[in-house]
Amino acid sequence: DADADADADDADTLLAPAPSAPPSLLRFAAHLLLFLQALLPDGGGLAPGGALYARVNRVLYAYADHLVAERRHELAPRYARHLRPDLLVRAYARFLDRLAPTSAETKARCLRDASEWIELEGEGGLRAIVSRTLDESREVVDASGAPTTRASSRGPAHRERILEWACLAGKALHPEAASHACALVRQLCLQRSAALATLVPPDETRGGGGASSSNEQDSFGDDATRPAEPPPESPATGRFKRAANLVKTQVRVVNAFHSAGDAVVRGETRARGVVAEILPADLLVNAAEGGAPGAANELADWAAYLAAANAVGTWRELSIARDDAAAAGLDDGAGIGGGDDDAATSLPAMTAEAGAKALDAILALTAPRRRDAATAFIPRATGIGGADDDDDLWLESPALFDANEAATAAENSTPPPAARVFAVPVPIAPPASPNERAMPVADFARLLQRAIEARRAELGVRARGITVHAEGVRGVVGEGARPIAAAGQVMLELAASSDVDVDVDASRDALVQLLSDAIKGDLPWDVAVAGGGGGGGAAAHPPDRGTIHRAHHALEVQSADGSDPEIVRATCRRVCWPSLLLEAAEIEADLGGGGRAVAERVADASRGLHAMFSTRETRWLLQLQRRGELRAIASGVVQP
Repeated sequence: DADADADADDADTLLAPAPSAPPSLLRFAAHLLLFLQALLPDGGGLAPGGALYARVNRVLYAYADHLVAERRHELAPRYARHLRPDLLVRAYARFLDRLAPTSAETKARCLRDASEWIELEGEGGLRAIVSRTLDESREVVDASGAPTTRASSRGPAHRERILEWACLAGKALHPEAASHACALVRQLCLQRSAALATLVPPDETRGGGGASSSNEQDSFGDDATRPAEPPPESPATGRFKRAANLVKTQVRVVNAFHSAGDAVVRGETRARGVVAEILPADLLVNAAEGGAPGAANELADWAAYLAAANAVGTWRELSIARDDAAAAGLDDGAGIGGGDDDAATSLPAMTAEAGAKALDAILALTAPRRRDAATAFIPRATGIGGADDDDDLWLESPALFDANEAATAAENSTPPPAARVFAVPVPIAPPASPNERAMPVADFARLLQRAIEARRAELGVRARGITVHAEGVRGVVGEGARPIAAAGQVMLELAASSDVDVDVDASRDALVQLLSDAIKGDLPWDVAVAGGGGGGGAAAHPPDRGTIHRAHHALEVQSADGSDPEIVRATCRRVCWPSLLLEAAEIEADLGGGGRAVAERVADASRGLHAMFSTRETRWLLQLQRRGELRAIASGVVQP
């Protein structure tokens, strides 16, 4: 009847699982319908637009789905190509999603088979199919905004496997691959705060030092009670304690990302794998020539950042080995594969060399850079110079905008700022006891919303009109996700109202600050725990510091999207710069030369890096600077 035909013509109905039928019967029905469609006048109602065309689509999809399930990948496109174009795109995107775990060789063969029967361009072309597959792998909410899609609970490995389809489909699809890779790398690098969350200054009060509320005092505050000086200890005892503390801290942070085996790795490590292993060597060139120069430029920027972060990782591993060797009683000059006098290969010398390289790489990344129009998509040489119209900064340049984003910005028609993040709460505080249970995600989501609302009140008029919504959603299991992610995620949504008379740029900056503070965990948790959230002031009966500390979490980002890509890029800058520069300050202190290059670069008002630091991060930077100065005085490099 007519109603049944209308339902059958609906795409979701046509692609719904069909009742099981013998494969031979499906094959016979598919061939019969195609034969009649070609033989009968006007297709006998079986051709596009005919009354029975929906039935043809249902049978062809069922048989193509069977072929994919039976790994007859070379036959599936021969039948799928007869589907209605929009159904072809949806159906084949499902096939590619299902085949995502297969090897690169299998993917390349499937694409080669598909290209013989399906054209590249057009409404039902291969480009449309791959684009939809990429989009669906990152689409974490449905049309109504509810977090019900499969992608909302899938780990990062799935998105990396999906990215391979665009990389292997040929240079024509490299622009789509570059754009997807940018989105993937952004959300992976936003995990940096959660990765380094427990690397707090060892002297900072553990009861609440992570919060940066204006009315909170910690061990660095002028009114804080300072502990008495500890009794002197022997050099051997002090060296062992320092090494043991460093090793414990680093192992707790680094090994947390390998607790479920090799499939679970840090976000930045995954991002390096995307840039260095998954993306073809010629992808940046092809993307720039194919209409996505902004994505190519952004990937080049991320490559430079990841190289600097990797240099830090090399230094950190060597410093752990050096201090571990010192704790074991080995001579400071003990070499690797050489004698005690082999300074060139000694652990201290190797650590110092690696630290100097990492420090230089980070400082070079902070400097303005000239972007050559002829080779804009290739990493540029860096140098310090005056910023003019031809200079830009890391991840902060109009050259990162692709055509649509640039046109929107030029027309000043950018939609009201908004951002949505899916993230796993990562507790900063160690458990008070082995039996202490983690805070339920739903409870933390309510606490997080109150904390962000309290920070919004602190920001004043420029944050007026920004709405905050946080809720607990289902977690992520497997596919590269950490075990902690199985307990659930937080969906955090921030949006600026267009009805409020607030400057758009100011509202955008406030939204980015709120989002980055939430990711870093730098929020007024004391107000949130006390039940505040509107006034931003201290509660009449403040909760104890232990309760505040247990509430303190960073967010390990699983997905990040905004009303425009620049929202997410700006958040990345506010999250990545402070933590990377803090590591640079740690290296500078470890080198023992009394250097101040990092602090001076952060304090440079013309560069503006200081505005990205939270109160906690600024305290940490000052402590590291102080540590370096004391070390230089103790070693005689600098006179007191």
